[in-house]
Amino acid sequence: MSDEYNKAKELMEENDYMIDDFGGASETIIKKAQVVLGVEFPEDYKQFLSDFGALTFGSIEIYGVFKEDFENSGVPDTVWSTLNERKLVSMPKHYVILHNTGMGEMYCMNFAELNS
Repeated sequence: MSDEYNKAKELMEENDYMIDDFGGASETIIKKAQVVLGVEFPEDYKQFLSDFGALTFGSIEIYGVFKEDFENSGVPDTVWSTLNERKLVSMPKHYVILHNTGMGEMYCMNFAELNS
């Protein structure tokens, strides 16, 4: 894993009292999420999913995957959120949501660039 990911993980583990995670996602669920979304996640994000599933820091949510039933899930499930936005506003298929500010802004991975 990258040094940046390892440093971030170390900080999260040192301050775990401030963080709620959803438990690590299995390799099967991570692969299914990639197939459903039609993307290949970066290695650091796959490791994040494996380590944490998804995270909350107070009111801030970092989206991930943590259960296999994407259609009957909700926030902070990145698959559910991304598929929902693709339906609601025709969000391009190369974007995958990582965080929604709740004020109209969403932070996404742009797979048009990541997979090129």
